[in-house]
Amino acid sequence: MRGRTPRWRWLVAGGGALLAVAALGSALAWSLIFDSVLASQMELSPSSRSFKEWEAPSVPLYFEIFLYNWTNAAEFPEEKPNLVQLGPYRFREHRRHVNVTWHKNNDSIAYRTLRSWIFDPTSNGTLQDNITTLNVIAASAVFRSRFWGFFQQKGLSMGLAMFGQKVSVSKTARELLFDGYEDPLLDLAKSLPPSTTGGAPPVDRFGWFYERNNSMDTEGHMEVTTGKTRGTLPGQILRWNYLDRLPYYEGECSKVRQE
Repeated sequence: MRGRTPRWRWLVAGGGALLAVAALGSALAWSLIFDSVLASQMELSPSSRSFKEWEAPSVPLYFEIFLYNWTNAAEFPEEKPNLVQLGPYRFREHRRHVNVTWHKNNDSIAYRTLRSWIFDPTSNGTLQDNITTLNVIAASAVFRSRFWGFFQQKGLSMGLAMFGQKVSVSKTARELLFDGYEDPLLDLAKSLPPSTTGGAPPVDRFGWFYERNNSMDTEGHMEVTTGKTRGTLPGQILRWNYLDRLPYYEGECSKVRQE
């Protein structure tokens, strides 16, 4: 009959519509499947791919340090300090999370981090480089005494002179970084009450990273989310050294919160 659409056209149109709906449904299903698989791999769990990389990263890690040589320390304070940048001193870092404990009650994981650094010969300099820098130990003692009374400050001044302390020290890069160096003020600090030293733990040597190499106590005990709970991401900090508040601050600033 004239004006009537042939049946085969309806069939073609209907089939095309069904195919379009099927394609849309497949795309939505694929997106959901992809998101589900990705979330399962991003989640920190014993069987996830991300956990293996998190536990012991396979990507090469490097730690670079710049030091500054004080070239005219003998003329201080008559002359303005002249500092020459040295480095970078490059170290290959090996990192591994150890003592891993799973907490299923709140979908968290607790651990400590073991770090080790090995000097990289591609560094711009060697660990035997002799460097003159600020005497941090003496400077810290002077800073600590800034609110002391006259006689206490005078006693510190006499003590610094007696121990031959100067405003600068000359040490090797190895001593300044990881090996540390001995100082009579450190021995003296061990016999002083915590109120005098500001509560700093007693140490036998000073170095910027002394006792941190091959140590798992530097960063403390961490507890983080695994990402399994809806609305959380892997690695959000819940507690540090078993505390959900930092002892160094007060009020809201001390809270450990997941943002």
